[in-house]
Amino acid sequence: MPSAPLINTEAERLRALHDYDLLDTLPEAAFDELVALAARICGTPIAAVSLVARDRQWFKARVGLDVAETPRSMSFCAHAIARPDEIMIVPDARLDARFADNPLVTGAPGIRFYAGVPLRMPSGHALGSFCIIDNQPRTLNADQQDALRVLARQVVGQIELRRALSLVQTDERNYRRLFEASPTPIIVYDIDTLALLAANPAAEAAYGYTLAEFLRLTKRDLRPAEDLAALLELNAVAPAVYHSPRSFRHRRKDGSIFPVAIHSHTVTYAGQRARLVLAVDMTEAERATAALRASEERFQLVTQATRDGIWDLDLVLGLTWWSDALYALIGLERSSAPPGHNRWREHIHPDDRNQVVQNFDAAVASATGNWSAEYRFRTADGSYINLLDRGRILRDATGRAVRVIGAASDITQHKQLEAQYLRAQRMESIGTLAGGIAHDLNNVLTPILMSISLLKGGLHHDSESVEILNGIEASTKRGASLVRQVLSIARGFDGERCLINFRHLLLELERIARETFSHAIKVTVDCPRDLWTVPGDTTQLHQVLMNLALNARDAMPAGGTLALSAANLRIDAQYASTSREVRPGNYVLIQVKDTGQGIPPEILDRIFEPFFTTKSVGQGTGL
Repeated sequence: MPSAPLINTEAERLRALHDYDLLDTLPEAAFDELVALAARICGTPIAAVSLVARDRQWFKARVGLDVAETPRSMSFCAHAIARPDEIMIVPDARLDARFADNPLVTGAPGIRFYAGVPLRMPSGHALGSFCIIDNQPRTLNADQQDALRVLARQVVGQIELRRALSLVQTDERNYRRLFEASPTPIIVYDIDTLALLAANPAAEAAYGYTLAEFLRLTKRDLRPAEDLAALLELNAVAPAVYHSPRSFRHRRKDGSIFPVAIHSHTVTYAGQRARLVLAVDMTEAERATAALRASEERFQLVTQATRDGIWDLDLVLGLTWWSDALYALIGLERSSAPPGHNRWREHIHPDDRNQVVQNFDAAVASATGNWSAEYRFRTADGSYINLLDRGRILRDATGRAVRVIGAASDITQHKQLEAQYLRAQRMESIGTLAGGIAHDLNNVLTPILMSISLLKGGLHHDSESVEILNGIEASTKRGASLVRQVLSIARGFDGERCLINFRHLLLELERIARETFSHAIKVTVDCPRDLWTVPGDTTQLHQVLMNLALNARDAMPAGGTLALSAANLRIDAQYASTSREVRPGNYVLIQVKDTGQGIPPEILDRIFEPFFTTKSVGQGTGL
């Protein structure tokens, strides 16, 4: 477990931490309320104000944690303060080499997700981190990150206020210097008259008044008229010492209204009972919160209104989004973390992957706002489905793509129906063509057969000529038989149907194969004696089995095994529901297996097409 590297100014940072006198102090409501608000906004079970000391991190405020401190060697926040200007986000600590074996990850509290904003003070030193923690992998959207930064600035303001109050009580000169230098607006007013007694330069900049103008105002002048009653009521019942942060509306010199979070404390100023107020501008925080709420409401409405799988991809962190429908589509449990973008690519079918990835990357790199693709995707059980995926690419102010929001639809059934429709169209075209040719051939063969019969009648004593005519007649009849097959395909003729026992057909096929096939091919038959009978055309079924056996033979030029088998099969309604062409009932299952070279995947969809064959001309018809 690598410890966080020490920063170059670590000694100065530790002195600053000591000067703020925060370590091992009692809980304070201001900090406790801020961590509770952060956990609620970001939806995490744990939030804390963590101060990183020499050998430990100590929690000034915490929610969801049972311990007050941990060794610095285990501290996530010790890593965060190394970059005081950046928010540190760890989506899944188990996948981060810095934290994978951290006892806080492998044991209680089981940290998976961490996000921390360094508590950078005006001096530039980061005393610790304002952090949120979850025991589930996740990330933060842009609105939540903005809200966390705003709350962290309030923590810094509260620390400054705390120090300011301490300095006021001990050293007026130091108080004035801090008062003047504070980046947070500070105002002091008389509790009894509400007259303003002091204001720092930050307050002048925020409200638009000069110090002289401030000193001619009362606290009433900084509030909208409709809020005055609430101001007077609150002032009458305000606590004697510290007043925890509350949200109010203040008015600038130009009349504009803006939201503020007020931290206040009772002080004695120039011999008068007064309150010192820190006013943190909450405009940015409220805008971020409203945007977050609106974004979440829109996302929920979309995901509830569609059966498509909705996803949201952060291109900066490479993390995804998933809606419940997308989990169901892929076959994952809702508690599972969605795969990152790289793992998503790995699930794309290898034959589709390069094209899909290239198109996606090209869309992100170009100025286009949309992307779409159709591809095969491997689900949780290892099977593939066809997805129609499309996304909207979002860019920041510089034009850089930072996020993609999209939807994936399962079009597997649509693709299957489309393939069936195209196959049916192809078969119809082939059948129409074959029917026409077969009809013409039949017209040609009929007079030939009639002529052969007439010729044979006049050649009783010429045996040699009769033998020749017999050969011509046999060939012509085989041609006529082929024509009938083509017509059967083209017109859907049923042929002569009767009850068939496949056991007899398979045993006859075994005999023919043993007598005519190479001795290097072993033929086996597995057929029960109680095999059910099946209605059908004996000649057609015999030819089907024979053609399958011949194909098997041709696929095993060096020898192998031809296995013929039959079995009784009952198909129930549940199984039948998996195919549009199957109905519940009793069936006979026939299998012809060989150990040959197999069929290339790219032609599997065409093996039942009439006249399609991979054999050379004269070696096969494809029927």
